[in-house]
Amino acid sequence: MASATKWDSNQLLFVLCGIGLNVTFAIYLAYIREYGPKFSKDIFGWANVSIYVAASATVGISFFTDQYVVNRLGSKVAYSLWINLGLFVMAVTLFCIPFAGAASHVYTFGVLVGIFEGKGLSTLQQLAAVVDGEMTKYVNTGFTIAQVVPIGLSVILGFHNPSASRVVDLAFAWIPSFFCLSAMVLFYAVVLLVGKFDECFVSLDIAAKPPRLGSGVGPRESSPLIAGDGKYAWLSGPLLVCAAIQFVTHAMSMFLMPFLTYFGGAEQAHILVLVRFGGEMLGRLASHHWGFSFSECLKNRGPLILSWLVLIRCIVLVVLVLGAFRTVQLGNGFLLHSLTGFFYFVFAWTHSEVMAISVDLAPKEKVAGFTQGMMFLCFSAQLLSLAAAIPLVQALSISEPASLFS
Repeated sequence: MASATKWDSNQLLFVLCGIGLNVTFAIYLAYIREYGPKFSKDIFGWANVSIYVAASATVGISFFTDQYVVNRLGSKVAYSLWINLGLFVMAVTLFCIPFAGAASHVYTFGVLVGIFEGKGLSTLQQLAAVVDGEMTKYVNTGFTIAQVVPIGLSVILGFHNPSASRVVDLAFAWIPSFFCLSAMVLFYAVVLLVGKFDECFVSLDIAAKPPRLGSGVGPRESSPLIAGDGKYAWLSGPLLVCAAIQFVTHAMSMFLMPFLTYFGGAEQAHILVLVRFGGEMLGRLASHHWGFSFSECLKNRGPLILSWLVLIRCIVLVVLVLGAFRTVQLGNGFLLHSLTGFFYFVFAWTHSEVMAISVDLAPKEKVAGFTQGMMFLCFSAQLLSLAAAIPLVQALSISEPASLFS
């Protein structure tokens, strides 16, 4: 098993690719400071919808098409194509983000993020799971480091300032494209030229091949989530709990997002998005140093402990939503930011641990497909929570001074 404290070249590659695939998503959401006043305070929620409709559809379709592509191109070519194409399109999208002239442009960027980041990240997680279950933590860490990039850029460039110049707006979106292009070059060099993970690709090719007639092996299961030992075996016990935690914890995280524009003005929404990113970063780092992999006792009780953490987050979510409706007075300072940061800190730690535990528990010959299923639960949960949150926001008509978004 990979060391959780000493980073090697494998871990670094997964971290950098995670950064490259998710930095566009982070910059896109942080651009609420521009999009909110320019279009509508509701655009934040619908921008998230555009991302997760595209991501859920893409990963869902992949269940039925990936085997066909891998059988014809080989897993090494197919996986490299999906990951590198995602990195390239995310770099191009970053260059286009500052030029949104209509809400439809904003949603188009969201669709691009959903399709290419969603597919690239899902593929990267599959590869990480085949290499080592702990490697999924490094993908998630890179994913979250990308979300810290807007924090640093906002502070250094002054993007959070309403009077920021056009040059600042462009730099805020263009500088992160360096991560996408660098990760693309690194992945190409390490995986395609050096031959890193060739053994893993061979095992993926073998698993993807349909059984030969007369071999005594039954027909291939249509769903990659079904374990080889017993039909629907994965649906029982700890794996089912892990799948439920994966769904619920992502659903709660996204449910809060449309409410962030209602605690104050566009600047406050921008700060809350950055608080979310910071909380998640701390949660990922905590997972590397205080994860279940360091204690067999804790690991065996992992699903139960994670379930209790989900319940705690549910309570915090209720408090935050009541604060958005002014039912509970949270103010616009330390208390609000602390609760939001804690909410996403626990989310990030829970997500890292549930992915590592579930990959450890899943049948080894099905681990890539199972990971893809967990990613589908991630995207579909967020989409369904948005479908519940946005109508709730609009139906209850959260009151807010018009000047806040003017």
